[in-house]
Amino acid sequence: MKKLMLAAILCLPVFSQTITYEVAVGTTCSKTINGCTLSNLTTSDPGALTNWGWFVGGTYYTQFDFQIYQGQNAAGGATYCEGNAMAYTQTARPDLGANYSEWTVGCTANAWTNGTGSGELGNVGPWKIAVDLVAHSYQRQVKACSRSGCYYYYVTVWAIDNGTVALSPVQ
Repeated sequence: MKKLMLAAILCLPVFSQTITYEVAVGTTCSKTINGCTLSNLTTSDPGALTNWGWFVGGTYYTQFDFQIYQGQNAAGGATYCEGNAMAYTQTARPDLGANYSEWTVGCTANAWTNGTGSGELGNVGPWKIAVDLVAHSYQRQVKACSRSGCYYYYVTVWAIDNGTVALSPVQ
């Protein structure tokens, strides 16, 4: 019995490290980064619960979803900053170009849930979330039509040049 318990303890993953997920270069967000969904996040970190993730930030429910397989909906578990109404901090990056900014958001008091998915990950949270994105903006022309005719307008698009979503276990 003692050997069985020791084997079970040794097989449990150790979540004491930061796991970094990469944001796909070229991911775009309309108007602002706040509220933008960052899909297809990947990590090759051997300590990761899963290699795929999904993040939305800058809203009332800033959250990271762990996906057992790429594109899973609903996720196997999520960690989130509920009720903090967290917005990204935008910092101009003229060293990269006129339309470049760095966007950051983070939270340290998270809650964990596996109720929205099938709960494959069990109760392993909560996590600290830290997001760092470098993006450039450009204007895209959009056509809108109604019964009275069509018109054109411009919308700002943010294209992510590099970015990470880092998760650290709350100790």
